[in-house]
Order: sequence, then structure tokens, then C-alpha cells
Amino acid sequence: MDDRHPPRAAHPASRPAARSSRWLFWAGASGYVILVVLVAAGVLDRVDHAVLHATKAHRNDTLRAAAGHVTEVFSPASDAAFLGLGAAAIAYLRRRPGPFIIAAVTGWVMAAIVLLTKVSMGRHLPEIPVAPDDGGSFPSGHTASFLVCFGALALIGTTRHRGWRVPLLVAVGAGTAVVAAALVYAGSHWMTDTIGSALLGVAVLALLARYLSRGRP
Repeated sequence: MDDRHPPRAAHPASRPAARSSRWLFWAGASGYVILVVLVAAGVLDRVDHAVLHATKAHRNDTLRAAAGHVTEVFSPASDAAFLGLGAAAIAYLRRRPGPFIIAAVTGWVMAAIVLLTKVSMGRHLPEIPVAPDDGGSFPSGHTASFLVCFGALALIGTTRHRGWRVPLLVAVGAGTAVVAAALVYAGSHWMTDTIGSALLGVAVLALLARYLSRGRP
């Protein structure tokens, strides 16, 4: 064994964190699967249309423009770039490639699930009667990418500074809610599109947190 790089022991709080991560993973994953089935069956269409009508009744140009700016700034490409640059910086500071590799794998897993679901569902956007060229509106790529990219960076960046983890994750959750609300308000996504992405993001991040609780990267 190379004594210059001894294995890092797991954090003392890793066992409770691992148990929490396991339950969060199953809650998010099962919730996502159930929602996929309900959306595919059209069970929640009336709820989605009711929310769409409510937002249309309260739209104004200023707020709709602001919602558009939010979704443009925090696009999936921007979120992925932020995750890549942040993880690369952490990897450089720690002198090991682990943080960057884990971030990349996490991002690809999320993107693959989102794209596969979109293609499988082929759901049309709220105000467009045909499915978009990228496969469909369910789940919301914007919502999933924001939650997973910024959430993964928060988890990876706090493996050695646990006190910052909860505040950062709360901030990521709040940001995700803002992005999701902007998408629904602007008529870019159905409400269930964003809820599905949130459930998927929770499952992916819980899996990442469980992996990190074992003393990695």
C-alpha cells in the first residue's frame, strides 16, 4: 500500500447519513416510477391543465420575461458547465481526479434517464400540441439538471466540510423550486414534468450521498 495516499476513513456520521440516503433514494426512485405511470396513463392531465389555466390567468409580461431569463441562465448546458468546472477545481485542490470523475458520472446518469424517459413518453409541451424534437416534455431537463448538477457539487465539495452541506443543499432546493416555478409559469412545462424531475434528482443525489458516505472521493 502506498503510504503517501492512505485510504481516508469514513466520517463518524456516515452511518446515519447512509441510512437516510437509502430511504431518500427509494422514496425518490419509487415516486418517479409511479409518476411516470400516472402521467403516461393521463391520470394527472386534469391537474396539469388546471395549473396551466391558473398560471395563464395571472401572467404578465414582466414576470413572464423574468421567468424566461431564469430558464435561459440556468439551462442544462449551463448547469453541466458549472458542475464540470466546479468539480475540476475541487479535483485540482485535492490533487486527485475522484471528484471530477464522480461528478461526470452523476451528470451522465441523470441526463441518460431524462432523455430515455422523454423519448419513451413523447409528451407534448403545455401550449404546443406535438412533442418537441428532443423527445418530450416529461421530465423537465431544466429542473433535473439544476438539482443534480448543483446538488452534486454541494455534496462533493462538502465531503471534508460537513457543516456546509445542509445549508448548501437547502439553497439548491430553493433554487430548484424557483426554476421549476419559472418553467410552469411561462408555460414551458407541465407541473408534473417538474415534480418528476425533482423526484429523479432526489434519487440520484441520494445515491451519490450514499457513495460519498463510504469515505470517497
